[in-house]
Amino acid sequence: MKLTSKAKDEGYKVCFPKAVIEEMVKHYLENTSKAFKDLKRAAKILYDETEISVLNETEVEAAKSITDGYITKLRKRIKELNCEILKLPSRGQQNEILKKAVKRIKPFNSAGVGYQDATIWANIMDIMERYSEHEGIVKPKVILVSNNHTDFCNSDKFDLHEDLVEELDEIGVPEVAVKVVKTLEDASAELTIHTDKIISDETLAFFKDPVFASSIFRTKVEHMILNKLSFKSFNSSEIGLGDIFEDPTIDMMYEDFDYKDIEAEILSEEEISISLKVSLTCQLDVFVDKSEAYHIEEGMLSIYDHDWNNYYVAAQLEKRVWFEVNLITSNNFQEISSFEIEASEELNDVLDFE
Repeated sequence: MKLTSKAKDEGYKVCFPKAVIEEMVKHYLENTSKAFKDLKRAAKILYDETEISVLNETEVEAAKSITDGYITKLRKRIKELNCEILKLPSRGQQNEILKKAVKRIKPFNSAGVGYQDATIWANIMDIMERYSEHEGIVKPKVILVSNNHTDFCNSDKFDLHEDLVEELDEIGVPEVAVKVVKTLEDASAELTIHTDKIISDETLAFFKDPVFASSIFRTKVEHMILNKLSFKSFNSSEIGLGDIFEDPTIDMMYEDFDYKDIEAEILSEEEISISLKVSLTCQLDVFVDKSEAYHIEEGMLSIYDHDWNNYYVAAQLEKRVWFEVNLITSNNFQEISSFEIEASEELNDVLDFE
């Protein structure tokens, strides 16, 4: 109960593969059946030795009725704890499991034993399909508790076996998405990061980790930034220019993106809100009063028309500009449904030519 409560608080859900439920029922019935036999045997021995019956048949029948209802009671308790029983693999998956058994692919061992583990792994792969287009996974999506880690791992380091890693790779899911642990206590120890923190870490990875520099999501965001800013005009104060630079307009941008203050918030099961600050070097068209233009330090301003009109010159300058971005994306970072960008006047308060 402690684990299920913590899992719920941390945004996880405890699931029982059907194979595990069947194993639990099997052990329960075996243990109780043996207990009833031992009880009757002991009662008979006492009766033979003392001629006193110590067996209360009414209580025995009551105990049997409880054991007979174990499956129903177990399912009810699982539901009460907001846990889930995973279905057995589909017919198509069963065919794949058979092929694995023949080829001795994990989780089957060299003797071809491992059917139950194979059904569990099939359940995990069903879950992993939800993340097949999710590029930014940096934390486990599934924590698998197994007291026999050699069924799924290479070594005592609990590193996922390469056969299973290959399966994940085939659907575009990184190895880190599945974490194998030995006990429920180990699983509880893993549940230290709330879902919001996981989402934030994944979002941060997109913009800060070089591994995700060419990800589809980051590429989409940067494409939207460039499209929204292209030929966009600002007030001078918005982008940190003095009053002498009038009507600054972005003419060109270098794709030297820099990101900071990245935050994410879960809006619903389907959507995530992301806010961040992004800067890039912009080539700006500006107009400068002729009387001011010739006093600006050489090299800071490139005048391309000294006689734009009687009062102004037309010029260009380069400056790194900070912007605030707010967007809403799907929970797998595939679809961007809302996108807004504006200059960050707070961050652009210092004139900083490059």
